[in-house]
Amino acid sequence: MASERDSILVRPLGGITAIVVRHPLRVIGVSLLFAIASLGWAAVRLEFKSRRLDLLNPASEFNQRWLDYLDEFGDTDDAIVVVRGLNRHDVAAAMDQIVAELDSTPDLFRDALCRVDRRRLEDKGLYFLTLDELRAADQFVSRMEPILFGRWETISGPRQLRRFNQALRQPIRLPTEDSDEAAELIRFGQRIVDSLEAALRDKPRFLTTWPKEAFPTNAGGSDYLVTNEGELGFVLVKLAADSGVAGGHPVDLLRKRLRRLSQDHPRVRIGLTGLPILEHDEMQASQRDTLQASVLSLVGVAILFSIGFGAVRYPMLAIIALANGLAWCMAFITMTVGHLNILSVAFGAILIGLGIDFGIHYVARYMQLREQCGASAEAIVQTARSVGPGIVTGGVTTAIAFLTASASEFTGVVELGWIAGGGVLLCVVSALILLPALLHFRDRDRRAMTAAPLLPLGRWARSATLAPRRVLLCGAAVIALLATGLPKLAYDHNLLHLQPKNLPAVQWERVLLEETDRSVWFALSINDTAEELKARKAAFASLPTVDRTEEIVSLLPTVTDEQQQLVRKMHLRLTDLPENAPVIPLADPNVEIVLLEELNSALQRLPPGSQSLAQSINSLRARVNELPARIVRQRLFEHQQQLATDVLKRLRDIGRHSNPQPPQITDLSPKLVSRYVGRRKKHLLKIYAAGDVWNIHSLQAFVKDLEQVDPRITGHPVQTFYASSQMQQSYIHAACYAIIAVAFILMLDFRSFSRTLLAMIPMGVGLVGLFGVLGWLSIPLNAANMIVLPLIVGIGIDDGVHVVHDWIRQPGRYQLGNSTATAIVITSATTMIGFGSLMLAQHQGLRSLGQVLTLGVATCMLASLLLLPAVLSLIPRSRR
Repeated sequence: MASERDSILVRPLGGITAIVVRHPLRVIGVSLLFAIASLGWAAVRLEFKSRRLDLLNPASEFNQRWLDYLDEFGDTDDAIVVVRGLNRHDVAAAMDQIVAELDSTPDLFRDALCRVDRRRLEDKGLYFLTLDELRAADQFVSRMEPILFGRWETISGPRQLRRFNQALRQPIRLPTEDSDEAAELIRFGQRIVDSLEAALRDKPRFLTTWPKEAFPTNAGGSDYLVTNEGELGFVLVKLAADSGVAGGHPVDLLRKRLRRLSQDHPRVRIGLTGLPILEHDEMQASQRDTLQASVLSLVGVAILFSIGFGAVRYPMLAIIALANGLAWCMAFITMTVGHLNILSVAFGAILIGLGIDFGIHYVARYMQLREQCGASAEAIVQTARSVGPGIVTGGVTTAIAFLTASASEFTGVVELGWIAGGGVLLCVVSALILLPALLHFRDRDRRAMTAAPLLPLGRWARSATLAPRRVLLCGAAVIALLATGLPKLAYDHNLLHLQPKNLPAVQWERVLLEETDRSVWFALSINDTAEELKARKAAFASLPTVDRTEEIVSLLPTVTDEQQQLVRKMHLRLTDLPENAPVIPLADPNVEIVLLEELNSALQRLPPGSQSLAQSINSLRARVNELPARIVRQRLFEHQQQLATDVLKRLRDIGRHSNPQPPQITDLSPKLVSRYVGRRKKHLLKIYAAGDVWNIHSLQAFVKDLEQVDPRITGHPVQTFYASSQMQQSYIHAACYAIIAVAFILMLDFRSFSRTLLAMIPMGVGLVGLFGVLGWLSIPLNAANMIVLPLIVGIGIDDGVHVVHDWIRQPGRYQLGNSTATAIVITSATTMIGFGSLMLAQHQGLRSLGQVLTLGVATCMLASLLLLPAVLSLIPRSRR
């Protein structure tokens, strides 16, 4: 035969097949034994990695930044429990109970955080005062120094009024920021007079003589992580590693806990999101969808295979051989990679769509030769010699199309290419070894056989060779029309668009993006010192692409030597305060007379512009004159005791906040500190984007701006920006490498440059047609469906190889052979079913993968059945 002279694979394949048909049971037994062992080994050893980090190349520069962060702060992202209610009280109550529940099982959940707790800083509250406030507190303590030595009578109202009169003679310097000394002095006098007037009313009440806002301390307390006026709260929690957790995955256990807690808080809604949740749910959806797609594609392939060949038994044998190859592939994955990731988990649907092609070509040719040969062994050997080279060449080129992805920088693409490429080769081996053994075992005792006739697809497709020029002209017009859609083709970098739309974690993430200033995504800046962090924070805040920053350094004040000295001095003075104010007798027996004298003196010395204070003094004088002396003395005594209690409370409050040790990071909650201070005491700064970080243009501007401030900036936005670009380039490079490698393999098979170019026509036309259709239909390429590039290279060339081999076998003017046409149609249809089943997936990335690959296979099939035969029929050559 002509093919024997043109392919170096004819004799080896014929010899191997002859051995197989002599020992079919042994081949079947050994193959199935290896398949069972492969599945068992994979069930025990094969892992599933759901993190996007597992898709990245550890050696890439941007990933080195992330690895530096992991080395300093650990590798666990926060899961975010979102609590939504009608008021702050309900939300806070639910958040507190969630934290208490999660803290009860530290082996599953750790560092649950719902508020910034500063209660451990309360005794150092004086350090949080401004320097002027701290000086005022020190002056107050100094003024109250007589009390510290037991002279409590000095704080009585008349005594304070006397000090006011003395100040009017020679004004003292009082602490003030916005007013002059005279105005402050008048306010001081007004407080004294108002306090005395309130004490002498018919229904006395106490008014302090000191400003209400004096010496505030804002160190203590805690702030809940809430927004929208407290109606939306957040609990951050770190999950235990999946390995070694009894009872299920930590994410599933967390959801179970939250469902139970929701029953205790019917007035709030509790949701769950965060990167660990999104990644877990994405992996679960991918596994579920790919399993569903694999089952549906196997059923669909079996049905279509049976319809195409008019029988069930031969398609079932081909499917058994395919399943055997898939089982071998599981061992191959376990041995070489050891795990599946978010991308490579789709290998099953890919191999079903591609691997069945080899069995279809084999069975189609065998059924045609079986009618001509008397024995099944002879028909099988002739089948291996005729279509075997095409199967090997098509399988090797398809495998190389995947394996060339190993030259890319994106680990996810490398692993998927390695798994799919190795799987294709194993499916080829299974089709050439196990399938002939199954066919011979099935037909060895059947001398006479009436096979169902093949569909006359070859005759239907021969119209292209009857009017080749017309077909080529129409084909060129269609391709030109589709090519106008190429400028409309876009690439979608938004990873949220790949997620299943109905996932609760995705819905809650959208709530965070649309209703709050929070997101699960933020950039990270690692700083050696607190001073470096503050400088970078100011620089980041000035960027238009930055919305806000988060850190804990600003929770602590900057302490100067003067502040330390003032706090230490007050602390020493206030260490031995009594528990309660003593009973203080009136210093003056005729205190009402002293009070009137001081009021008259103050009224005479008031500066201009003190009309209000003068009116208050006159009112107080009239009140003292109206009341009996006994009542005045009694109420002034009670007022004196109340002043003593008030002063003691103020002094005790100052003393309680006067810990001389400056505030330190270790005074904050360990749950909070662990998120912002690393193992080597480096400080973390989180930066949130002002725009939508899921939009590639906003993301690019955000990342580039941040790198101007910190070249070592990292975080998920930075990772995603560079990883998405790297993935896109990796797919393009893989396709280019695949074309080069496939051309080399075709040269080895055909030993002709022209035949190599002819076999590549369906691939080239298929790619142009596919991308044009995608542009017209507004279906973007993305991180999931970009695998079409090496796939279409493999599928298109596989079809072209079989057509060119069919052309080589025919001696006269070329007409597409019926078995070849049937095989191409059925392989394309089964491949479209295999990938088309992904269109039922909830995972949007897998769904788009199914859409794009189904269209791509269709364009390659049409090019193989119409355009390539038309070209071949126009090539004159001598009869072989």
